[in-house]
Amino acid sequence: MWKTLWRNERLNGVSEDYYDEFILDTAKRILTENNNEFIKAGRVIGEVLGHIDQTVGDDFLEWRLRMLIGTGVLEAKGTFTSIRDYRVRLAGNRK
Repeated sequence: MWKTLWRNERLNGVSEDYYDEFILDTAKRILTENNNEFIKAGRVIGEVLGHIDQTVGDDFLEWRLRMLIGTGVLEAKGTFTSIRDYRVRLAGNRK
């Protein structure tokens, strides 16, 4: 799946994992501030939404966060019924 971004007055296609690195960097920053303890998934998504220059839905970003969990980059605690119901941290609590 491709995501489209507006750049230089043009629409540009990017891969669906385009924001993964930014999501991960944001999570790492928040985790560092919180002694690498589990943090609310909603906080990560909120921070990402507040710092990107494109209109991207929180559902899309949460899906990408869950993909990072699924690939083992992040680990989660809680249930995935709602973004408010689970927390994340780096897999293996790595820095």
